[in-house]
Amino acid sequence: MKKSWGKKIINMIPKSKKSQHEALGFVLIVAIVTIIIVIFLSLSAGKGNVMRQNSVEISNLLQASIYYTSECAINFVPQYQEVQDLISACYKNPEQKCLNGTDVCQALNETIKKVIEQSLRISPDSPNKAYKLNIYYSPLNNIQNKEIILLSEKGVFDKCKSRPGGSYSLPAGTFSSSTINIELEVCVG
Repeated sequence: MKKSWGKKIINMIPKSKKSQHEALGFVLIVAIVTIIIVIFLSLSAGKGNVMRQNSVEISNLLQASIYYTSECAINFVPQYQEVQDLISACYKNPEQKCLNGTDVCQALNETIKKVIEQSLRISPDSPNKAYKLNIYYSPLNNIQNKEIILLSEKGVFDKCKSRPGGSYSLPAGTFSSSTINIELEVCVG
């Protein structure tokens, strides 16, 4: 009886080592498959849409640009309008003209493009590849009922590594909670 009991123990030892090796192999296979899945997901996530990031620098640029003096004088020649005045004039009366004969909306478009393109240096050879500018009126801060004042863009939003953007709001009237919103998004490649 002792011999049979001893044989059972001896026969059990190789089986337990064998099952340990099988369990270790299974764990290794699961670990390798998990690593491959994680690598695949990280590569495919990198190719997805680049999310817009809020940028303090872009918001500050917009805030500073509304005080830029244009080449448009509406009432008399030494009184050239700031960008914020052109935005209001373009919204209230798009037919209004500067004293040099240019429409106020055209003067706004040319001035704001000049400021953005010189500040951000938009070109295919620079880090900033493109931009989209949207200026719109929003009654009572209701973005669904917005009225577009100006849309401007330059370049192609393709292969952007990041899309920093910012916004700035101006009051639309003295006693109104309506706003004129300025939004800028940049393609950094």
